Amino acid sequence: MEPLEIIIDDSVQEWLVSKAKSTVTKLQEFELLDMGDIDESSEDTKRYLELTELSELAEWKNCINTVDCESAHETINQDDFKPKVFICHIQIDNQDFYLIKSISETVFLKRRRIMKYIPGRGSYKLEEDNGSKKIFLDENWDAFLLGDYVVLLNESKVLELFRYYEKFKEAAEQTLAELSSMDFIADMENIREFVSARVLFQKKLARAGSTYPMDEVKVDRIKELISSGTINLRLNDQGKIECTSTQEMRVVLDVLMDNFVSSLITDEQYKAINKSKLQAAR
Repeated sequence: MEPLEIIIDDSVQEWLVSKAKSTVTKLQEFELLDMGDIDESSEDTKRYLELTELSELAEWKNCINTVDCESAHETINQDDFKPKVFICHIQIDNQDFYLIKSISETVFLKRRRIMKYIPGRGSYKLEEDNGSKKIFLDENWDAFLLGDYVVLLNESKVLELFRYYEKFKEAAEQTLAELSSMDFIADMENIREFVSARVLFQKKLARAGSTYPMDEVKVDRIKELISSGTINLRLNDQGKIECTSTQEMRVVLDVLMDNFVSSLITDEQYKAINKSKLQAAR
């Protein structure tokens, strides 16, 4: 649905401001890292990405429309009100803050039967209608918009909601098709299962396909390095690469991403993940 702005009462605004301040303070305990620089978050880090990477979220932030209604309840109780996410926009000292919370309809949009107290009877009576939709907020936010960046507090929920990984799945499938046609891996079905099970593998395979074209992979050189023990993989009787475990899948990805290098200084061999090509001196 189109993004809507819901006007809330002062008490809720005060609660949101206090929790927003708490969230900002908590974020100061973490090291914020670009998703392109690190594959996974840790206890001490939170990853972020550019807002434009989540195009729908960027659109919702920029296109919030004001709804002409007396209270939030009027909007919430509309039959077509089925939000996917809340963007809590607040201002602290004239600075804009945006907090993101994805919504499960089964939890947030239940209709509950409301008991109304009747003073004259001294008892409660069930209201005639089916009650109202209630929206419950807690202090656990899923993301925090910091300028043009999205700090991911609950990565899986936010990235899945805004289909961030779809592009990696498509690119990974393309790379898998190219690998299959090259016919140097023993059982491609194992590879497909490993890749489909882990988003991290999909991202790495997508990156491998875009950075190191599969038609430039030197299969004979890879087999030579496997036979010499430099690359910790196995070849079967047909000379094809065996990949039967998650650890072997990681090594296969290192191979496809060209992560094995030799030092020009010492001739030592390394696995180097973050590489930049040397520029020839003029």
